[in-house]
Amino acid sequence: MRLSLEKLFRGQYGRSPSPSSTQYLSFVENVIRDHDVGRAQQELLVRYLCRVTDPDDHSLFRMSAIMPVERDKSAYSVISRATLLSRVATGAAARLLVSAGFTGSSVSFWINELGNARGYWNGPHRGEISDLWADIRDLVSVIDDLQATAGTYEPGLHTVLTDFGSSLTSLGSCERIAILGFSLP
Repeated sequence: MRLSLEKLFRGQYGRSPSPSSTQYLSFVENVIRDHDVGRAQQELLVRYLCRVTDPDDHSLFRMSAIMPVERDKSAYSVISRATLLSRVATGAAARLLVSAGFTGSSVSFWINELGNARGYWNGPHRGEISDLWADIRDLVSVIDDLQATAGTYEPGLHTVLTDFGSSLTSLGSCERIAILGFSLP
C-alpha cells in the first residue's frame, strides 16, 4: 500500500513524496480517513505509510522488483513474487470467509487437522498460530549458520540441497501460509 500511495502521489504531483512533506502527510491522511479503522490505528498507519516508522521496504518488495534475467538473483525475485501473491490470495480468501460469516472456531477443525497432517504440531493445537513464525526464524538461522561455516563458494543445486535441504523443505511448505492466513478472528 505504501509503494502504491507513493506512486500515486508522484503521478498526481510530479515529485517524490518525502516523510517531512506536509503535502504528502495530508495526502496519506485523506486516503486513510475513509477507511474503517480506529483513530489509534489510523495514526500508526499514517506514520508507517509516511516512512516515519519502519522507513525501509521489506526485502520481499525489494527482491520482487529484481528482473528475473539477473541470473544470480532471479530465484529471489521469483520466490518473492510467489510469496506476495500467496499472501494476497490467502488474505482475500480469508476476507471472503469472514464476510460469509465464518469465524476462527468454525474453521479450527480444518486448521487443526492440517497442522497435524503436516507435522506442525501433534494432537490438538494449543497456543497461538503465530508461533509458526518462530519456526521460520529458527530455520533461517540454520541456513545463516550453514552459510557462515561454508565460506564463500558458488553452490550448485546438489550442494544447496545437501547443505540446506531439510530447512528449505520446511520453509517451502505452502500449508503454513494457509494455516496462518485462515486463522480468523
